[in-house]
Amino acid sequence: MIYTSSYTGASLVEAVKSELEVIPLPGDTAFTRWLSSLEQLAWSEVIRMKRIAHATAENGILSLDGISVPQDEAPICSADVCAVYIDGTQAMHGTAEESFLFSPETSVWRREGEREIAVSGVREGADAAIVYFVRPQRRLSLSAAIALPDEFIELAASRLKGEAYRAANEDVLAAKWLADYNQRLEAFQNWCDRRRTGGGAV
Repeated sequence: MIYTSSYTGASLVEAVKSELEVIPLPGDTAFTRWLSSLEQLAWSEVIRMKRIAHATAENGILSLDGISVPQDEAPICSADVCAVYIDGTQAMHGTAEESFLFSPETSVWRREGEREIAVSGVREGADAAIVYFVRPQRRLSLSAAIALPDEFIELAASRLKGEAYRAANEDVLAAKWLADYNQRLEAFQNWCDRRRTGGGAV
């Protein structure tokens, strides 16, 4: 389940705009892009919540297209995948050269484009358990709730302020707010680490 703040993107942006000292103010398109970028980074690099999905090997390929995910989560792409198990045995993550060297004795998986995982040394029709990191849907507007805990809503506010000042070439203020953002991001990382059990879900 994706964290859902009680704040929407629109309510946060309204509050941020009221504090900015730039004219003209950035448009909602820019704020949407900055907020979406933050949400994707927070989930893929900091929260790193794991899920398991299943696929069937066909011609040495695991297609991610047919895997259903909860409505508030983004479709799985190959960059999200962190481990693959074939018939219950963990496959080695490697290169195409390592696939040639180690298969068929050892199954080797690698990312093949954005939506496929190639696996060598695997029988046709084998069951594959795919472990991946969850991400929220990419934000297309400010209407949706922010995909962060309420305790860290100021993390998003600082990032938006820093980006707004940077876009306005206000380098001193941009540096101030982006430094504040980096400090809050580190605190969020520590918060997630304390709640992560055995490297699994936050």
